[in-house]
Amino acid sequence: LSTKHKKNDSNNVIEKYADEFFDEFLGKKRPHSESTSMHKKDDNEKQKLSSKQKGDSKNNNNHSNNKNEKSKEEIEKYQNRLNGFLSKKDIHSLLKKYPMQYGQDLNVTKYCKNGNGEMQRITLDLLPDPQQQSDEEDIEYIVAESKDVWANYDDGCSVRLLCPHKYNDRVYALLSSLELEFGCMVGANAYLTPGPERDNISSHQGFAPHYDDIEAFVLQLEGYKHWKVYPPMSKGEVLPRESSRDYTLKEIEEVQPVIDVILGPGDILYMPRGWIHQANTPKMSQIRDMVNNGEKESINENHSLHLTVSIMQNWSWVDL
Repeated sequence: LSTKHKKNDSNNVIEKYADEFFDEFLGKKRPHSESTSMHKKDDNEKQKLSSKQKGDSKNNNNHSNNKNEKSKEEIEKYQNRLNGFLSKKDIHSLLKKYPMQYGQDLNVTKYCKNGNGEMQRITLDLLPDPQQQSDEEDIEYIVAESKDVWANYDDGCSVRLLCPHKYNDRVYALLSSLELEFGCMVGANAYLTPGPERDNISSHQGFAPHYDDIEAFVLQLEGYKHWKVYPPMSKGEVLPRESSRDYTLKEIEEVQPVIDVILGPGDILYMPRGWIHQANTPKMSQIRDMVNNGEKESINENHSLHLTVSIMQNWSWVDL
């Protein structure tokens, strides 16, 4: 869903947040017209953006390499740079305030063993019976009860918001800014996953290994998430136009990940379409082993919240 479909936004707030985003992440002033953004961007600006993205994607378990020897204040500034987009507390409020529908506004998912002992993604959405619907436009989607969503969350499920920018001005401003920057529609999903309560409990994961048909920017907002990213398995899967099926663990075990990293607050990871990925919430012992001493004091979130910004869907020459 493009940000152009959002209603009743506050223009002053949008302008303020958009300006802040361009200043912080792109290192330049935000263009205030589409023509300025799309036709006057020089190669130096592109290189700045590319360098920033590469610098924010810290792989090979070197999460804190570029933060070593940093002061506590510098670490906090880095970790807080994405504050204000969305929080677990915000999601609590949204579920109470808005009639959010399963399959339209949110999903509740879990990656776990099925009856045969094999890992499988299950979706716990309450969906309408298609046999009782005469027309797709007449489908009445079921509104999620807040207590049901959080009960499933407490049981290890992930909560995915399918269109957070409908309800959050700052996320909307971010996507609006990126639409100007890239010249195409931009969307977003938010993923909230519980962390293991104790180190002897398995990590929680909401989705099976897969690849998407979009370019993805993962913004780690709260807590920590362990990501593994794998290259395309064949030439036919390089820059695909459709998303993949869910891969089995056996298939993935035969591929060496090119990125194996724990993202923390303030981190950003870029993944091209076609690159297989999976993510789970790490155990607290894993986190404490890989971060530096100055950062350990701030580890207090037993959940992960990240925002995935998606661009370039069906946006290639073959789609013209």
